Amino acid sequence: REEAKEKQKSKPIKNVIMMVMDGTSAGATTLARWYKGAPLALDEMASGAVRTYSAESAITDSAPAATAMATGFKSNDKYIGILPSVVNSPGVSPISKEHAMKPVANVLEGAELMGKATGIIATSAI
Repeated sequence: REEAKEKQKSKPIKNVIMMVMDGTSAGATTLARWYKGAPLALDEMASGAVRTYSAESAITDSAPAATAMATGFKSNDKYIGILPSVVNSPGVSPISKEHAMKPVANVLEGAELMGKATGIIATSAI
């Protein structure tokens, strides 16, 4: 058994799949567990969480939330893939006027630069 673990450790990671369920909060999944009376299948997959509030609001829409996850930068509501023009959320660094609304690279673009294959699958229109 230990030999199998050592072999697994030495193999490089070939694929990464990131599943993002838009609008699914910790409260929603907790409620689903209570209703089901058992753990959810996604409990075996979930490994972390991120704070996706926007640069100007604790309550955000999907565009700046996706920008935060894909780029590591906060943005404004209704903005996707660009730096914010308004920053007033606590803990978010201000953006200079010259950098406001400039595009930012995302994790898929970074992976492609490294020669990796990338893709996005959605259950709604993009």
